[in-house]
Amino acid sequence: TMKLHVDGFEDTEQKIRVRGIPVSKAQSDLRIDGDLSDWPADARPLVLDGKNARALVPWSESDRQNRAELRFTWTPSALYLAVTVHKARFQPEERFGEMAIWRGDSLQIGIDTMKNASRETKGLQSDDFEYLIGEFRKAPLVWRLKASSATWDSFAKSIGRTGDVKLAIRHSPGKTVYEMAFSPVSVSPFRLTAGSGCRINVLVNFSDGERRIGWLQLSQGMGDMPHRPSEFLDLVLRK
Repeated sequence: TMKLHVDGFEDTEQKIRVRGIPVSKAQSDLRIDGDLSDWPADARPLVLDGKNARALVPWSESDRQNRAELRFTWTPSALYLAVTVHKARFQPEERFGEMAIWRGDSLQIGIDTMKNASRETKGLQSDDFEYLIGEFRKAPLVWRLKASSATWDSFAKSIGRTGDVKLAIRHSPGKTVYEMAFSPVSVSPFRLTAGSGCRINVLVNFSDGERRIGWLQLSQGMGDMPHRPSEFLDLVLRK
């Protein structure tokens, strides 16, 4: 709450929503192998649970126990994201091709690199990214649905399967770990330097083996169409 007093003028008060993710810097680059033991201790998990859920069909008691833990860190070489999903059974989607992995257990990641979307903005803009992260035929897959335009940074970025993001997926009973390293070009014109900020959103998609049943979301703005990147969550890189 901001209160302003100026002699001779009426006092004013305004409430401002301040929320975001401060991301600490790692001492060195991380191994992308699905093992988070080399992550810095101050990359604390951000938990998504039933309070962050959107159900497309009635969820079972087991579905309601699903949760995810998000961790972020960075170096000048990469923005790192680890998502640990607690779900009884991993159920990917392979019937409709690589671009449809979002129908199964997977992740969707949106980035508003310039934080320039207004409340009225509908859909992703020329500076934005959207990635599908998942598994196809038992192999990790990163599929870029939307990329920022080269007019922002002179880097051409292809749509489709991409190697700009390193990905490892590790399964254990009741748990799946996704570990990612986003290269500088994969988030550009957002820059991997201390003090830089962007907006980001993460969806954790769930399937019952036959259909997509819903998701957990870091924030609003991406689960429904059209996307609204102004509702993504602020992310700031710390020294």
